[in-house]
Amino acid sequence: MDTTLKTHLLQEVKKKKECATLPDTLIEESIAQVLKRYPSVKSDNVYQLKVLIKEIRANLHRSTGMFQKGSTEKKRKHLKSTDIESLLKTHLSTAERLKTYSTLKEKIKSWKIRSIIDLGCGLNPLALASQDTSYRAYDIRKDEVDLLNDFFKREGISGKAEVYDIRKFNNDLPEADLCLIWKVLDIIGGDSHHLTKRLLQGMTCNLFLISFPTQTLSGKRMHHKRRIWLERLLKEEKYSYETFELANEIFYLVNN
Repeated sequence: MDTTLKTHLLQEVKKKKECATLPDTLIEESIAQVLKRYPSVKSDNVYQLKVLIKEIRANLHRSTGMFQKGSTEKKRKHLKSTDIESLLKTHLSTAERLKTYSTLKEKIKSWKIRSIIDLGCGLNPLALASQDTSYRAYDIRKDEVDLLNDFFKREGISGKAEVYDIRKFNNDLPEADLCLIWKVLDIIGGDSHHLTKRLLQGMTCNLFLISFPTQTLSGKRMHHKRRIWLERLLKEEKYSYETFELANEIFYLVNN
């Protein structure tokens, strides 16, 4: 890959606020994928560069920004004023869970959970974390990671948020009673089956709570809510599990 072209594309992509706080490695990966489809692109062709930048940003939006509804400044304002409900509404997934978080918290409490790992956490910790539970949160967006760390510190919660790409999992996460993977596996791209298997086998967690949407972002109900590929994997690897639905989400509770 032309280093000059790569650097130029990286700089241009990051000019958009939505992409500015994403890790360079993630953007570079998207650049490489797009350039494979356009191997003859010319670095001095303005039109071609605009097409590339637009497509790279679109790919990143699908994988990291499709649930965002508010700017970093707006989120910071809500956090400062302790308006957690309004803050949760700046993320589509957490906004959808406003009516179900209380039920989820009760379920987690009934499982006697003392430590949680949240992969692709978004803003979940704002609704779930408490002083009674250790909370490790991982997300690809640095702006949300920074916000969560400020929240943990202010509320006196034993928690830590870190930038982490779930696709790069390499048996490098701490152990916990419960691992949350909510609405992540459908959008990360690649081989979800293989990644899920690696997570189940490589993480030291007693329980996994994995969720998927049961409707599209446009509000259309999905014809097939259950994830047959996951159920087949769990049966093949002899994991016991149960399912339940809340609002527009189906959950798989997996015993490791």
